[in-house]
Amino acid sequence: MRLVFCGTASFAVPSLRATAARHEVAAVVTEDPATFARLAAPVKRVCALQVPIPYSPVLEDHVFPDRARIIAGVRAVLEARKPAAAA
Repeated sequence: MRLVFCGTASFAVPSLRATAARHEVAAVVTEDPATFARLAAPVKRVCALQVPIPYSPVLEDHVFPDRARIIAGVRAVLEARKPAAAA
């Protein structure tokens, strides 16, 4: 299930973690500016493709994220965090 989570500060963190363990959290709504200050890179979505799930195991392997796509997503976020090289 895709959800929008609403919560503020450290009080909401345990609930957010529990929710994220079972559902896709599409957005977090908060009034805490420190939460946004902690983001070091844009959010990267690594999940199944937005297509009907095929019956064929070969096609299923293409639809669902595998280790390589997850690692590529993590690397893309880490690359976005690197400061630009001085020219």
